[in-house]
Amino acid sequence: MFARGREQVALAVKLVLGVALSVLLLEYLTSGFAGLGNNAVRLALTGLLCWFLYRGASWARWLTVGLAGLGAVGMLLAATRVTGLPAVLFAAYAAAYAWAIRLLTFSAHTSAFFRGVGPSPRSGGVQPDASDQPRIRVSQSPAQKRMYDIASGDPSRGFIEMWRRAGLHIQSRASGTDIVWLKSEPVPPFLHHLSFRLGSEVFFVRIEDHSELLPVPGNRGGLLRVTNGWRGWPCVMPMELADDEWRPVLGGWGLVDLRNGEPVAPDQVRQDGPVEMTDWEVHDFAVQIVRTRLEDELHRPVTKWSGDPGISPSIWFVDASGAPAWVVVKAARHPGPDPAPPDNLASVAAQCRRVSDVGYFAPVTVASGNDPFHPDGRDAAPLMRGERLVPRFLGLQRVEMD
Repeated sequence: MFARGREQVALAVKLVLGVALSVLLLEYLTSGFAGLGNNAVRLALTGLLCWFLYRGASWARWLTVGLAGLGAVGMLLAATRVTGLPAVLFAAYAAAYAWAIRLLTFSAHTSAFFRGVGPSPRSGGVQPDASDQPRIRVSQSPAQKRMYDIASGDPSRGFIEMWRRAGLHIQSRASGTDIVWLKSEPVPPFLHHLSFRLGSEVFFVRIEDHSELLPVPGNRGGLLRVTNGWRGWPCVMPMELADDEWRPVLGGWGLVDLRNGEPVAPDQVRQDGPVEMTDWEVHDFAVQIVRTRLEDELHRPVTKWSGDPGISPSIWFVDASGAPAWVVVKAARHPGPDPAPPDNLASVAAQCRRVSDVGYFAPVTVASGNDPFHPDGRDAAPLMRGERLVPRFLGLQRVEMD
């Protein structure tokens, strides 16, 4: 979601800067250089704000939304005072501002971008094709524990439609809240089908056909596993097909707690106090960092990924030669040392050999955006759910078997 969110932020930047440049050009055409002063200053300030916006500053997001809203109102009022081409231009400027506001405010992808899921200036580069890349030599021991591979397989069209209607229902119930979508794509692995955060509470949703006729990927055991790892809410949403349209069986949010069968209303059970991230959350964040780097910086298609710390490798992607490659991700919290390769890395590499000999280890250290970063690590800030995170990722390390 991060990559699409960044694209949408870039489009919003283009819209806002486009209006500013167009207004400056109009001022030049009508008044010459004499009228450029104020608009030139405005353009410079707008450019600076957009720079912070594209860098992912949350304050720049909402300041841009507020200023664009004022600009849209001003342009509409100006359009009512003139006729002809000027009125059309003012209306177009208002529409551009409105579009930018929509992109920055109502998109789940944009929200993912501003949660800080992407690359950080403090992170290192990823160079999976570099000849001088760090390498790890491993040898397999029969006693090493094997880890699970990422489950694959595309869901049926019927499930995709049921999933889509369930997501739309949750989004409609969350209107006016600060919902943050965590999983909003029907892609494996399917420990759960949808997940979102309200305040500091996280809700994981498994969608089921109430008539039990439609096959649904995953199982309830997987739902309990991920919610235990996140300390979240395991929710089931029974759906029924009526008049060729999927809809929730229950009223309200349509969710029930898997643990006790009681209805769940996320907006009523939410908590807004600080909650420290679990190890599963930190690992999931680290996987997103590596995945984003592969896709956005190296343009390597990621074919499978999982934020489950019990699944290894964490990522499969297509390397420069078109062959499959895998990545084992391991996370650590600042100010601790960078993560060391897992003890079973050789076993994972041996298991993956049936598909590919090309594998990497990706150590990611995660710090809080509120950390003072003292050299001795004192006063380190804990990693809190929903707050900005700073990843330290120095690149992929090639794994070689003895």
